Amino acid sequence: MQEELISIIVPVYNAAPYLEECLESIAAQTYTGFECILVDDGSTDSSGAICDDFCRKDSRFRVIHQENSGVGFARNRGLDQARGTYIQFIDSDDVVLPGMLQAAATLIQSGAYDWVSWNAARIDAQGKPTDTIPGDAAGSHIREYDSFERLQFLTGSSNHSQTYPSAIWNKLYSRSLVGGLRFIHACYYEDFGFNFILLQKTRRTAHLCQTLYLWRQHSGSATHTDFAKQVFESITHLASLLSLTGPDNDIPFRGRLLGLTYRQMQTACYSLMGTDFYPEFSALCKDVRKNTLREYASTKMIPLTERLAILVAWHFPHIGKLFFKLLGN
Repeated sequence: MQEELISIIVPVYNAAPYLEECLESIAAQTYTGFECILVDDGSTDSSGAICDDFCRKDSRFRVIHQENSGVGFARNRGLDQARGTYIQFIDSDDVVLPGMLQAAATLIQSGAYDWVSWNAARIDAQGKPTDTIPGDAAGSHIREYDSFERLQFLTGSSNHSQTYPSAIWNKLYSRSLVGGLRFIHACYYEDFGFNFILLQKTRRTAHLCQTLYLWRQHSGSATHTDFAKQVFESITHLASLLSLTGPDNDIPFRGRLLGLTYRQMQTACYSLMGTDFYPEFSALCKDVRKNTLREYASTKMIPLTERLAILVAWHFPHIGKLFFKLLGN
């Protein structure tokens, strides 16, 4: 197989304890035809120096230093500089297995798929597995999905086992599919929006049933800081996606997005109550309901029982809170 260039984009911010292990795992890929763009997003620890040192050792790596702007802008800076036929994102505290690029490139270079994904497993701060990692063989099976099947996974109520449908770090994208798409600036949930928009242009995708990516969980990671802020940003991001579409747009995508937005707003209501984010959250929800409530209530793609439960909960918040507690949230 001819090695077409893959652009790997790694946003870096204060990841010094884990960064070198991440970069070494990228350098050890059996597929060698890649460039790795490190975007040092104003790190205040030794991350910038680690990036500089690594780039001097391996010419496939280059670094951009910028003032702190957030992970979305860092990824956008990498996209602007990428030269590859394919794009992959890796987080600077994670680890990738040596055959990851080879397995994904073999599939996507067939031309049959717009993106390829694979399983991931969680590890702790010390790199020890917290998930059971199956013993995947090189010939593990492949699942094919059309855009609506992927949409169902993306907008479902939970991640599917180890496939992480909303994540961007376990996917290899065709550069022609990504085009000029860029991340909306948010430090949480922006991966969902990126994939949601791409799916509307996607023909077919493939999923490798192999664990090829190790997602590190530690107290300093973006997904473990300021829970209320994360919840608020997720609702803000969903509302921004709704504003990019309308009732006349692709019905399956619009319907699934409406359903997810209203479910998330209902859940977030009780999570944010009493926090500094609640007044702004309430105003945002009021605006969403004003513009979409009639459409939501009549969207048959969303189960009738779900629509009724959400509408009752909004009008009778004490009943909604009781249901919320009964569900264990």
